[in-house]
Amino acid sequence: MLDATRPAMSGWTSVEEIIAYRLSVKLRDTVLDLVEAGMIPRDFDLCDQIKDAARSAPRNISEGFERYRHGEFGYHVGVAKGSLGELKTHLVDCRTRRFLSESRFQELIALTNEALKTTTGLLRHLRTSQAPPPWNPDPDPSTPRSED
Repeated sequence: MLDATRPAMSGWTSVEEIIAYRLSVKLRDTVLDLVEAGMIPRDFDLCDQIKDAARSAPRNISEGFERYRHGEFGYHVGVAKGSLGELKTHLVDCRTRRFLSESRFQELIALTNEALKTTTGLLRHLRTSQAPPPWNPDPDPSTPRSED
C-alpha cells in the first residue's frame, strides 16, 4: 500500500526500489571494501578521490529522489552519472599502476558499466516522462486520506 500523503514518483515509493541506486550502492560498497583492505596502497589522494566518487553516485540519486520533481531529480542523477564516469577513470588508473589485478579490474568495470547503463536509463526516463503531481509534505489533517 502506498502512503497516500506522498504519491509515488514514477511508481517508486522509496529510492531503494530504483535499480540504478541499488547498483551504485553495490559498487560503492565493493570499492570501499577494496580500499579499506589496502588494495590501493601508497596513494592517499587516489584513495580519497576513489572513495568520494564511489560514494557520490548513490548519495546523489538519493538526494534527487527526495527532491521529488523530475528536473531536480534529473540534475542529481546527472551528477551521479558523472561520478560513475570519474570512478571508472580512477579504476583504469588503479589497473595501470598495478593496484588491481586484471580480473578484479574487469569485475569492477563490469559493475561500473552496469551502474552507468541503468543511471543513463533513469536519466532518460526523467527527461522524457511526465512529472508526478505536486506533493504537499504537510497536508491538512482534516482532509481524509485515500487508501491506494
